[in-house]
Amino acid sequence: MRWLSALIVFACLLLAWPVVVNPALAPVGWDDAHYLHRAACITHAMFQPALTGFDDCLSLAVKAPLMAWLSWPWGPQAGLEAGIGLPFVSLAVLTLAVAVLLAELMVRLAIPRLLIVLAFACLTLNPLLGVVAGGYEGDTLVSLLVALLGMLVPLELRRPNPGLWQSVGRGLAWGAVIALGVMAKTSFGFFAAALGPLLVVVRASRSGPKAAALAALAAAVVMAPVVAYHLIYWDEIVGHVLLSAAGPLAKYTSYGLTPFGYLAALFGRYGSVPMVLALLAAVVGWRLGHQRPTGLWALVWPVAVLVVYIGLTAASENHDMRYGLPFLVGLPFALVALTASDERRHGCGTRWLLGIGMVMILLAVPMTGRPDLRYVHEARAVLATLPQDRPFTLLVASDDSAINFETFRLAQQLELKRFRQLHIDTVVYDEALGHPMAEVLDRLGKADGVVMLKAPIRKAPEWTNRNADTFRAHLQSLNAVHSADASPLLELFRRGGD
Repeated sequence: MRWLSALIVFACLLLAWPVVVNPALAPVGWDDAHYLHRAACITHAMFQPALTGFDDCLSLAVKAPLMAWLSWPWGPQAGLEAGIGLPFVSLAVLTLAVAVLLAELMVRLAIPRLLIVLAFACLTLNPLLGVVAGGYEGDTLVSLLVALLGMLVPLELRRPNPGLWQSVGRGLAWGAVIALGVMAKTSFGFFAAALGPLLVVVRASRSGPKAAALAALAAAVVMAPVVAYHLIYWDEIVGHVLLSAAGPLAKYTSYGLTPFGYLAALFGRYGSVPMVLALLAAVVGWRLGHQRPTGLWALVWPVAVLVVYIGLTAASENHDMRYGLPFLVGLPFALVALTASDERRHGCGTRWLLGIGMVMILLAVPMTGRPDLRYVHEARAVLATLPQDRPFTLLVASDDSAINFETFRLAQQLELKRFRQLHIDTVVYDEALGHPMAEVLDRLGKADGVVMLKAPIRKAPEWTNRNADTFRAHLQSLNAVHSADASPLLELFRRGGD
């Protein structure tokens, strides 16, 4: 019956596809631009003699560092404008691959086929996943990795295997999921810390202490490079996490919501509550009718971890709705995992999985046309007016989701040979970080050039342009040379003589 298992897995792939692949042309936003210019930076460095500039690229890729590594396997062209869509394909393939592996594992655990399809239908029907679909961001990938890590618990509980190589294989799987998740988003470390020890405990109780130790050792070997990376760039990584989650910048994404207000908005707008309730009813009914409660505590643990996670998310100052995705995505899968059976059931098999994998890659290829670079071109037009034969410091003094600091950094990286001498920075966040206005204005006066939006292009948080008029007036008082010719959207102020 491998063909039936393959049919279920293929159906799950098709259900996941709409929330992963969205080839519709879309402008490159804040996060997309940040991740893309980090990816281009590493791509350039990887193909330089002696990896020139590699350390600088790594030190800046502390926000979801995995996103910076999805470009270079395509070769040097992936760091240029012609190859800017290739990392989108990499992310889509990786995310769909996790979905396929999750479906295959559920089939092997003899979870009722209807519940498998229903769990994946929750992905398709989740409005928030539809909003982020197609972006160069790791939220969907991380959420599916949370579901996959949770599904490894019933694997250890229902499929004990104390063999040497089987233990090594299980450990490699644990390590790969955790390493990938932590590199995709630092917050995945919460799930690793909560579920990793559980995997060891369950394996020790079902397969023996030796098997658990071997698996833990194999997992540690896989995770070692990721641990080393985080230790080397510890200050940068922790600094970013604290700044975003509980630091000065967090209040700008609180949106005035209380913890209960955040939960109400999350579930009211994006929670697919009827689907979760339907799954809960189906799971409870199946559990009471067909399953013995052996090891139930271990199966309930991932559900409890998800509940604690969403509670901590609601209690934090940063109320970005995307932080709720691991809960919204992981909960249906954690619920259906309660029905994992001791019954042996064949998965797809290698041949079918290879075929599904080929289809998966074909489904992701259209993502090459996703990024709309019109605003990157506007930024590049301004950069092209600056001196390119000597160092030049350019400050970005206003932001919105169309053109911002990250847009200029991306424009620079896509033509790095041309713009290598430029140093691009921003003053938009200085006030939020507690710098006095006098200090910010002093930075503007010392810069070789300052670029600003003539007017906001798209909706942006109020604070990103709060001081635009102050900055403009200060630059005019310094008799800075003003130019508005390079772009209809941007204006450039240059220090006299530059």
